[in-house]
Amino acid sequence: MNMDNQRLREIQRVKKEYGVMVLAAESKEEVEHYYSKIDELTVEEKEILARNDVRI
Repeated sequence: MNMDNQRLREIQRVKKEYGVMVLAAESKEEVEHYYSKIDELTVEEKEILARNDVRI
């Protein structure tokens, strides 16, 4: 669980950074790229939470 907690914190930090990058993006392609990265991290986040019996 400790590794999962650490990874969850890292995912949250990186998702926040991508959110800032979305706001600063200069093209639609950049925005789509950052949103796809956020989506990937969200999937991993949900997997970790499900593995630890956390309901969302």
